[in-house]
Amino acid sequence: MSATSYYTRWLATAWRASWNAADLVAGLLGLAAPLLIAFLPKQELILARLAWQLPLGVLVALFIIRLCGAPYWMYRDDGQRLAEATARLQALTSASPRIHFEQVWNTQLYQNGVPVYRVLQAWFTNSPLVRSEASIARQVSGVVEIESAGAAFHQFHGQWAQTTAPGHVGFTSTSPTTDIAPNEVPVKLNIALQYDAEQLAYGYAEENLHAHSDGRHPNFALPMGVHRIRVKLRGVGVSQDFRFTLTNYGPGLPLSLDPLGTSGSEELTAG
Repeated sequence: MSATSYYTRWLATAWRASWNAADLVAGLLGLAAPLLIAFLPKQELILARLAWQLPLGVLVALFIIRLCGAPYWMYRDDGQRLAEATARLQALTSASPRIHFEQVWNTQLYQNGVPVYRVLQAWFTNSPLVRSEASIARQVSGVVEIESAGAAFHQFHGQWAQTTAPGHVGFTSTSPTTDIAPNEVPVKLNIALQYDAEQLAYGYAEENLHAHSDGRHPNFALPMGVHRIRVKLRGVGVSQDFRFTLTNYGPGLPLSLDPLGTSGSEELTAG
């Protein structure tokens, strides 16, 4: 606040109640003056002068007194407004989506009873401090960034598994975005796929599966070794990053995904 704004507010605060008090005195004198003139007719001229001099004197005196108290009243008013704004902000923040990483699943998928590939999923839940309609994270995408030593940088849109079985890895379809309700039902992001007898794993991207129905697109290959993963969740009310290490141990061994940390919320804890 500039000095001009501060002093303007200071004078306005002091003036506001001073005028009300002086107006009250003037009103009382206006009622009392006719009675005094009736009893003291010889003092009519003096009483007429006092009718405006006394309210003016009271106004000036009260204004000076309130000038001294105005800074405190301004401080008190600011404190009340700050407390109200803080309460509103806390209410909004408490109801905001808070996405937590829950666990990792790596499971063999089957189609018509025939094994196809293993899929690596990261499961997330939404646990706001206060649950409300505003807590729903809407249209959340999961961008997967993969950085590997001596390999090209990968970035693709992870696919959310759509299923009515909250505790199963299997799914009926996938989607690049999903809503995350504030409940105990996890949402599942497909990150990678793997064939047991092969050295290479592959990023689970729609572009991969669209071009190669078996998911073996060379541009999405994840060779044996350790890969750094960042999952960027972005949507209405959500902007959080989760970091992992993905390890491809080679043929016959499942991929592992180990959490490192998150940004945009509290420290990451595995469920």
